[in-house]
Amino acid sequence: MNAAPEDTPACRDFDPARCCARLRGRPRAVAAAILLPLGIGAAWIFAMPKIYEATAWLEVLPHDPRVLDIDGVVDAEPDEADFLRTVEIKLRRASLFERVMETEPFPSRAEVAGLDAGERAQWLADRARARLVRQTRLVSVTVEDRDPDLATKLAAAIVDAFLDEETAWRRDAAGIAREFLNEEAARVHRELDAAEEALREMEKARAESPDPEPGADYREKLREADAARDFDRVVRERGRELEAAERLAALPFRLAEPARASRNPVRPDRFAVLAVSLVAAAFLVFLTGTVRCCGS
Repeated sequence: MNAAPEDTPACRDFDPARCCARLRGRPRAVAAAILLPLGIGAAWIFAMPKIYEATAWLEVLPHDPRVLDIDGVVDAEPDEADFLRTVEIKLRRASLFERVMETEPFPSRAEVAGLDAGERAQWLADRARARLVRQTRLVSVTVEDRDPDLATKLAAAIVDAFLDEETAWRRDAAGIAREFLNEEAARVHRELDAAEEALREMEKARAESPDPEPGADYREKLREADAARDFDRVVRERGRELEAAERLAALPFRLAEPARASRNPVRPDRFAVLAVSLVAAAFLVFLTGTVRCCGS
């Protein structure tokens, strides 16, 4: 029985120089080992659909993060990092994608035409992503598609829909806060008027009474009036809260850079395919030389 190639003296005494010399004597085998993976890689690049991506940049502006708590009339101080993550999450909402697909007349493709609202939103969600850039206030909104123009329109539409939703929500929240605070101011006005009227009545009764010493009722009303006379302080507090409500209505976002598509496709990655092909070619050449050397 013949011994296996690895048991032969030629393999135990492997000589790289001799194997390289033999490879030089077999150029066809070397050429085939190089061209085969390169040809497969080139065919892969041309056969796969080219995917482009468009990215829009949204900047979260420095702002007073206080949000008016209307129930308790207090200020909440959310962490800024949490607020930035909330923006990132909002840009991934299915409702946002549904709004984009409902309000914009695209895409006009057979793959989308027969889908319902939820499926169309999922179609967009599969192509879109929002990512917070670490250590910055920037959020990227990226859409991938084989049509770079469509990817650009979709990325811009997502940002526009997000800004519209935030504007409407903040306007409504500020309106509710202003209405509530105005009602509070009117209530304090009524309490002050009632306390002052009661004091005038009691002062008149004291003037007509033989006992000028103030009674318990009078002292109680006096305390109520003193509390009501702090209306200026209350007004100042309400004014600051109204300012907070006004700031709440102002968007802390701006479009840092409009959507722009990449010039070259992001998939398939030609450089990655080329690198893999070269590694495969080098391995095949090495394998060919080793087999030739050990098999001789």
